[in-house]
Amino acid sequence: MAVVNEIGQTSNNANKVRSATSGAKPLWKWSYLIYLAVQWLIVALVYHLLSSNGFVVSSAVYWLVAGMGMLAIALMTLGMLKKNISYIWWEALLIGFVFCGIWMLCLSVLPVWSAVIVAGLATLLPYLSPRVLLHDFSFLIGTIGMGLFIAIRFPFSVLLIGSIGVVIYEYLRQNQIQMATLISEAYKVGLPPGILLPASMSGWFKSIDEVWKAGEGMIVGLLPLILLPAISLRVLHYGWPIFVAMFAMITLSGAVWGQDSKLHLRSWFFLAIAVAFYALTGLVNL
Repeated sequence: MAVVNEIGQTSNNANKVRSATSGAKPLWKWSYLIYLAVQWLIVALVYHLLSSNGFVVSSAVYWLVAGMGMLAIALMTLGMLKKNISYIWWEALLIGFVFCGIWMLCLSVLPVWSAVIVAGLATLLPYLSPRVLLHDFSFLIGTIGMGLFIAIRFPFSVLLIGSIGVVIYEYLRQNQIQMATLISEAYKVGLPPGILLPASMSGWFKSIDEVWKAGEGMIVGLLPLILLPAISLRVLHYGWPIFVAMFAMITLSGAVWGQDSKLHLRSWFFLAIAVAFYALTGLVNL
């Protein structure tokens, strides 16, 4: 727990931020909603580009998926051999998938030559300029890419059941001690294992090390942020008004109940609202 307290990623995170910001309360829900708003805007653009192309995806995307399968097998094998850090391998697998998602998205909506340039820049951006905004933008592109593949390949029932499982998983893991091991290992290599939310608006433009090390940021898991664009893309297929209604419902409910009385972000809650909306919409349109 000493490592966790040092980097500010435990349940005491809010208290540390409060002292670092002279009594100001860190409203994580607003940072999370800013991230989601940008994600929804890009999802809408991606849907428009794909629909104009008949939802035809480059064959290179499927080669990437095959590579992701090999990566999953390799990391799961290592996780079984080293059972004490299997949680780390699971999160490392998600990070690997997200980086693949950057290339999947670019290859799906751009010509190959420009897709390679844009995806390469998006992948290297956090290393060329380690700012919170650039790191989160790279991961945002990757989560949308993964969400795109899930939306295209998985039927309604599979996506619904999987999303419910992720809501439960995120709810249960919120205060689990395994996060301490994961974050301490990730801190050594300087790569946040997820989205890094700043406690203040100025934090978006600060360096990753400054926000992370000073305890002014919060790590948010990738699974909900992969499934949210997948659900959004499927809802968009039912029409733009329904998509806007879901956007409004998540934003309003998240602004009210997205953070508890102890200033802990309920990251699972935003996905739960999307899942409920997706279930109702899907049932009505069956």
